[in-house]
Amino acid sequence: MATFYRDDGAPTAYNGHQRQTCTERPDAHGRRRRCARAPMGRRRLPTRARTPMPSTTRSTFFTYPTKFGPVTIAADGTAVTAVSFGEQNLPGDRQPTALTTEAANQIMAYLAGQRSAFTVPMRPEGSAFQQEVWKAAANIPYGHTTTARALAETLGRPGSFRSVGAALRACPTPLLVPTHRIVTATGKPTDDINAALLKLEQQPLTR
Repeated sequence: MATFYRDDGAPTAYNGHQRQTCTERPDAHGRRRRCARAPMGRRRLPTRARTPMPSTTRSTFFTYPTKFGPVTIAADGTAVTAVSFGEQNLPGDRQPTALTTEAANQIMAYLAGQRSAFTVPMRPEGSAFQQEVWKAAANIPYGHTTTARALAETLGRPGSFRSVGAALRACPTPLLVPTHRIVTATGKPTDDINAALLKLEQQPLTR
């Protein structure tokens, strides 16, 4: 069974109706006055100072345990910017957020064989060429593989397969961008983790 995570910083939904209590107090002449009650559903709430919201562009990262070992996920508040196998110390604050936790939950579902694609927003930083390569890699279907040379031909750059391979290795969001689906010219995975991920994708999805 897959392990999923809760975002401890997420606000909880308000449940039920809270009644405002009213206390009798004497006025300036010593007479006791009862404060007026507002009609149900239209009561005036006390004014509170608003707490400033944290910047949505603040970089955060957190490490989550998975069946493939620790996975560190970084985000900038609006999109995932990095995914690393292993416990990493990345720039920014080490704390879970709704975004990193959602990414972790999607990764856990993928590793449990329960999903074949990711919907969490991501923004990997790279050159225009690297972005082009990563976009092409993202279109490789679940359970399928290709080579750097074939991907280069898809991009209309048949002579740039070595640069394509380098761009794939430099991708800061592997797994979300399925760089593990690029294999060697002989059809072999490029490392043990990629081999395990490809083996996982050969199994039928469970719901």
